[in-house]
Amino acid sequence: MYNDITISDNATLNISPGTVFLFNGPFGINVEGTLIAEGTPGSRIYFTSLYPDPYDAYDSHINSWKGIVFDGTLSTNDSSYVKYSVLEYARSISDSTGYMPDCMGGAIYISNFSKVKIENNIFRYNTALYGSSIAAVNNCQPQINNNLFFENYAKYNGPVAYLVNSYPYFYNNTAVNNVISDLNPDYQMGAIYCFRSKPYLVNNIIRDNITGAFPQVYFYKQYFMHFNNITGFHGFNGNFDADPLFDTSSDIPGVLTEGSPCIDSGSDIVLDQPEFDLAGNQRTVNGKIDIGAYEFQDGSSIFQVPSSPRLLKIYPNPANPSARISFDCDIQGPALITIFNIKGEKVGAEKEIKTVSGENFLDLDMGSYVNGLYFIKISAVVDNYEGKLLLLK
Repeated sequence: MYNDITISDNATLNISPGTVFLFNGPFGINVEGTLIAEGTPGSRIYFTSLYPDPYDAYDSHINSWKGIVFDGTLSTNDSSYVKYSVLEYARSISDSTGYMPDCMGGAIYISNFSKVKIENNIFRYNTALYGSSIAAVNNCQPQINNNLFFENYAKYNGPVAYLVNSYPYFYNNTAVNNVISDLNPDYQMGAIYCFRSKPYLVNNIIRDNITGAFPQVYFYKQYFMHFNNITGFHGFNGNFDADPLFDTSSDIPGVLTEGSPCIDSGSDIVLDQPEFDLAGNQRTVNGKIDIGAYEFQDGSSIFQVPSSPRLLKIYPNPANPSARISFDCDIQGPALITIFNIKGEKVGAEKEIKTVSGENFLDLDMGSYVNGLYFIKISAVVDNYEGKLLLLK
């Protein structure tokens, strides 16, 4: 993507499972209407940057995308959904423009709009001055549930969420290893920061975040907190502070192991709980929900969660008209190759290929295509691969 995307008032953008939004520069999605981004556990939607800026630094914003912004969205529009997506490498680090989304809400910024459901997503490697994953301000009440937040960096506060005059539902999320970079003992901090806000927190794991604050939610209201496992907070409404016993062998943090105090320890008082967890497993197994984004069970499908799109090697590039694609694959199996034009439109028919473990080669004939820039996507069993090809005949 080389420009901002604007969804106009009363218009709807539907995004299919498996779609990758690869932003080449500081562009984002402005939602004035309705956004329907619903992936699946095995075919997630990606919002990412082609050449991301360092996510643990705040000195430049050249390449990373700018997130999804709901600002001025009228309540007459239908509800928006972001489900089974990966939001990564977004960046909001400018405090000189006076425009709030430029400094807060790296991945998602919501202002004065409540008809948003953010469910079963992965937020990682996002950066902002405030609220690197999500910022909700000015009387918002979005639903934020079953998400995983890890390695998001906020310079000043709220790497998971920054809330101002808002009342979101926040349940069955896992937030670990998120960072506030400028720790200031004179300033109240938290992985979730609340100013004149009352988030309804239920069944969340919020631990091991570098915030310089205990508990890791500020400012919390005990009446609105039930059955959470939060560093520095325990007692009252079933809340506790204990090692959740994560599976340290998993590439994805937050997976529970046998004996975790979070198993069967949640509450069913939450609203509109999804049927499946972040990995696509049944959300409630033994009649009582677990705490966090993942439900513990044998045969967990957690490894359906793919890594970030990996870059394809394409030579020659520019092509005239043929090129060879190479990529490394961890396991053998089926894969699907798809070609998009610069407008993001699918061109030609999708082609199924078989991959082998190790280095793979694919010869691509572009003789029937017109000159221009194309995006090549390969979806394999575990990984997704992306590359750009310039055709000059």
